[in-house]
Amino acid sequence: MLCWWVQKASQEYLPESTTSDGWLFAKKPSKLDGAGQHNMHHIIERESSVKQSRIIEFDVLRTICILWIVGAWHLCTYSPALRAFHRPETALFKTIILGMFFYISAYLLASKYSINSITEIKVFLLKRYLRIYPMYLTILAILLCFKKITATDFLISAFHLNMILKTPLLTLWFVTMIFLFYIITSILLYKYSHKKLAAFCLVSHIIFCLLIATTNYIDERMVLYTPIYCLGIFVAKTSLWESIRIRNILILLPILTVNVLMFSKLPVNWYLLCMFKIITCILSFPVLYAFAKVVMRVLPHRMFIFISQISFAMYLTHRLVFATATSIYKPTEIISALMYLGLICLPVIVLVSYLYQLFYDKIMLRVSVKLIA
Repeated sequence: MLCWWVQKASQEYLPESTTSDGWLFAKKPSKLDGAGQHNMHHIIERESSVKQSRIIEFDVLRTICILWIVGAWHLCTYSPALRAFHRPETALFKTIILGMFFYISAYLLASKYSINSITEIKVFLLKRYLRIYPMYLTILAILLCFKKITATDFLISAFHLNMILKTPLLTLWFVTMIFLFYIITSILLYKYSHKKLAAFCLVSHIIFCLLIATTNYIDERMVLYTPIYCLGIFVAKTSLWESIRIRNILILLPILTVNVLMFSKLPVNWYLLCMFKIITCILSFPVLYAFAKVVMRVLPHRMFIFISQISFAMYLTHRLVFATATSIYKPTEIISALMYLGLICLPVIVLVSYLYQLFYDKIMLRVSVKLIA
């Protein structure tokens, strides 16, 4: 039923040539002439001259990642019957999934943008913030209204300081880290060079580690995911990703298997665990990419594009839906938990996310049209 609804909605709202960074569902105004489109181009962003085609494999990976986070990892926290799912091995896979999100984001931005002036940095950041910040701030405000966070947490999170001040924010820490990475990306892509990227990766790693060791600042996840994000930029600028072949990565499977089996046996040292996770993530990405290539050959692309494009809204809204649903009924048996949370709540999350993203995109389309007028 969920698959049918997703495919139906995607057929209605997704055009054939949807780009990876266009408004997700709102149809672009057809009455704009060449000059109007030119003005929109300069008001919103100045993109690289090479047009980027959609990478369906990334849509498949985003779909797998968001369904794992929302429909498995976080779903299991809302019923005591399912909490046994949270094991060291599944936690490691969760880290890989989140790393893949960061990697894909970095890759797509670095392959699309070329920044050569301070003005372009400002325009880049404006475009990125318009894409997701109002949606994020709205969810923060809802959490504040329902007293899920304090006013201090709201202000810290609104200014993206919680990863620096080490303030917990449930799952929304991921979004604030994305905002920090946007700022970092604008600097790294400004007159990009491999040397600048390598220097930033090394210096930031040292600074983060020193601050963690000597102060109560900087979340450890900054050490974990910053190198992965930088890797995404590097691969995009060197076109290494396109050279991946399935037969060339089969050797990684036994290595990954050993890593997963070793994970629960490692000593409890945050830096050692962090380095282990980074290596495991990097080794996993080609394997997941190859898996996505296989999946996209047998399942319809539109379904993956649809889920991929509402994935951010799903990440923002899923805890609100789960919390509301479990306040009405909290299953305690495995079967009832899977049926209620998986077969009822998960489709509701998809529907809510779809409507939220659609509503926001239509608002932003109207704003962009007014800017042109």
